[in-house]
Amino acid sequence: GKLDFFESLTNRVAKLKGLSYDKVKKISSSLPIMNGAKECIATLKNSGYKVVCFSGGFKVATTPFCQKLGIDADFSNILHQKMVY
Repeated sequence: GKLDFFESLTNRVAKLKGLSYDKVKKISSSLPIMNGAKECIATLKNSGYKVVCFSGGFKVATTPFCQKLGIDADFSNILHQKMVY
């Protein structure tokens, strides 16, 4: 909460420096799901709610979880791959 959005985003991107995009995807898809998350989302959806992920993180991490948990929409930052020619 002490950094503004751009500073926070810049810091998060800097922490990924040197990692290949494939490595970031592998790490992101293997992160643990918090206890109770599946049950909470299932209960909300069974009650007729739409569940949406709003994150300051990156889609490379949020999308696998949204798919695993059945989340209806995902709004997060896109981590672009650096193209090397």
